[in-house]
Amino acid sequence: MRTRDFVLTMLLSACALFSAFASGGVSSSAASLSLTFVEAHFDIGLVSATSVAVSPDGNHVYVASYYNHAVAVLSVDEETGKLTFVEMQQDDRDGVDGLSGASSVAISPDGNHVYVAGKIDDAVVVFSRNSVTGALTFVEMQQDNAGGVFDLDGATSVVLSSGGEHVYVASEYDNAVLIFSRNA
Repeated sequence: MRTRDFVLTMLLSACALFSAFASGGVSSSAASLSLTFVEAHFDIGLVSATSVAVSPDGNHVYVASYYNHAVAVLSVDEETGKLTFVEMQQDDRDGVDGLSGASSVAISPDGNHVYVAGKIDDAVVVFSRNSVTGALTFVEMQQDNAGGVFDLDGATSVVLSSGGEHVYVASEYDNAVLIFSRNA
């Protein structure tokens, strides 16, 4: 097929698809998607919010804050989506360690644990989560060059596998992705 014929075929296909869509022959939820601004939160003391995660039950939002070296917990109004401050867990307070440069936050699929990457501390921090209040309790920190962990310099992003068996952490300065298994 010559280039001109290929382009003509693609244009005709696009026109047929558009025609079918316009006449209702093709439905798309993406075509009806729109965003409506609800509110912005400045009153929770976060400086440089870097990552947001929503609990699987939809009742709480967790926000990593790079310069506060913290993770904030907010409750969600199920009707309006508006947020209310619950608490903030900060590095070097109440036994919490590893949150310096908090850059990413993730929640386990079962909603029982929250994970935060601490870029400056070269760490991933584990919290247990109260499913009713959303409050966090420090469990542990896994840090670069400690306890058999290596290549975690500049922990930038944290995610969990879909089944929650593994935690993956991106290391910016070691150019690596680390894999941790969960025994939860």
